[in-house]
Amino acid sequence: MLRHTFLHATLCLFAAAALDAQVVRGRVVDRATKQPIATTEVTAVTVGGRRIGQTISDSAGAFSLDLRNAGSYRLEAQRIGYRPVTSPGFDVGAREVLEVDLNMTVESINLDPLVIHGRAAPPHLPDLERAGFYARERTAPGLFMRRDDIARTRGARMSDVLGSVPGVRRATIQGRAGVSLGRSGGTGRACPPAVFLDGMPVVRAEGIDDIIAVTAIEAMEVYRGPSQTPPQFAGPETGCGVIVIWSRRQA
Repeated sequence: MLRHTFLHATLCLFAAAALDAQVVRGRVVDRATKQPIATTEVTAVTVGGRRIGQTISDSAGAFSLDLRNAGSYRLEAQRIGYRPVTSPGFDVGAREVLEVDLNMTVESINLDPLVIHGRAAPPHLPDLERAGFYARERTAPGLFMRRDDIARTRGARMSDVLGSVPGVRRATIQGRAGVSLGRSGGTGRACPPAVFLDGMPVVRAEGIDDIIAVTAIEAMEVYRGPSQTPPQFAGPETGCGVIVIWSRRQA
């Protein structure tokens, strides 16, 4: 907690002037370096503890407070990084200008420890490791989904899961549910990707819901065009992209 300490205050009484109010002004400085301390909150307090004025020191550490009445006061100064200080009491006469130098001492601030919550990376499965899935996940430009990612889509069918992937849309191909990764040659026809199951080519995306149940999928890779497709999945049928499915029995 911040601790109140008394400061050394230099009080200089100036000659009375034709003023509408009493004024307390001065500078806030670092006790050790004597450098000005900007943006310090300076408050005038009566002997009874009532706050009757407040201001902020400027870039030169200077401040000025108008006091409505003559009387006895003290100053309190607070700034982050410094110990709060309270001056000894002083009297201000009618229409007097009083100058006060406030000296502050640097104070270390104890912050609450930073707590980072994160999810531990799931363990690598041996078959997916051998198939190169994790290596491609680190370096290839495709989109990769693991079991928990697939579960979060809440898709009941393959077309539902893939329909949630950016750049993939559901399509009806030859009367069967499928997906498309684009348009074929500007003709307006769907462009179904090639599909691999456990590393082996199966069918294109026609009837994709019949290839495998969503609950049986361990991981998937989606490559949305020839420029993304790794060499081991490239071929004449992969011009519209590739979907690689890894089953749980395989992994």
